[in-house]
Amino acid sequence: MDACIEWKGAVRKDGYGTIPSFGTTIYAHRVAIGAKNGDVVRHLCDNRKCVNPAHLRIGSQADNIADMVAKNRQARGSRHGCAKLDEETIPFVRAYHGVLDSRKTAKIFGVGQQTILRIWNKETWRHV
Repeated sequence: MDACIEWKGAVRKDGYGTIPSFGTTIYAHRVAIGAKNGDVVRHLCDNRKCVNPAHLRIGSQADNIADMVAKNRQARGSRHGCAKLDEETIPFVRAYHGVLDSRKTAKIFGVGQQTILRIWNKETWRHV
């Protein structure tokens, strides 16, 4: 695969290159591959600024999600926007299992009792 060609123009906060167009946002990578409305464009290189057509593929939303999961980029753990805990704290939460009840443990960590039970039962934070 050739090297990335990084967009030199404006870039959004999320890292995607943009082209100004009468009050709307046009993404540079979509123009680079000739995407139409409704097309999902995937970056094979995972570089959001890249506009190299060799690094871009048009696919479905299912393809995009499968790619995200395969590359472990989904929002889980502390990367999730609603997370109150982080990967360093979870072992301490689990250490309270069998020592304190879930209600008291939840109060210590500032989360709900169901959150503690899900951590203890490894329904959540399984990656830790």
